[in-house]
Amino acid sequence: MKHELADKQIIENSIELLSDFFNVISDGYNPSIISVRISLNRRIEEKEIFKLTDHQYSDIANERYFNMVLSTKTDVQTIANRLDENFEWSFEHLKVFCQVPSLFDSQFHLDNLKNLIYKVKERLEQYTRQWNVNAHEYTIDSGDGSLVRAIVLQETNRTLVVEFGNYIH
Repeated sequence: MKHELADKQIIENSIELLSDFFNVISDGYNPSIISVRISLNRRIEEKEIFKLTDHQYSDIANERYFNMVLSTKTDVQTIANRLDENFEWSFEHLKVFCQVPSLFDSQFHLDNLKNLIYKVKERLEQYTRQWNVNAHEYTIDSGDGSLVRAIVLQETNRTLVVEFGNYIH
């Protein structure tokens, strides 16, 4: 269990640092944000994952939101492929809304950034490779051009949720 807790921390920290770096080079208004939540001792149900966090929302609003998100649910057959596509999707958004576009003109810097993304993605894949999971993807459309894609991996007593958010403001 100690090894699994250490791996969990590495995954959480790696994704947080990658997302922080994306924020540093983004234009500040249209970020690409990646986040992860991991529970190793219980399965987190969909209603818990997709809940409006602001207390001003009523139960009816929460139910509508949950049903909207649930209607986008698709099965994920190959987790590695979906992670690849979503990391690439976030990377492409970052390129469009980057404060330092010269970063993408330099093959050296571009290769280093792609390698950084690959390392984080590979760690995530390795971490979940031994899980016997049900995997689903959900798309949350805020209606303003912003989208969040959430990949949810669930076993009997553990859950991993990785969210890729590309925001337009």
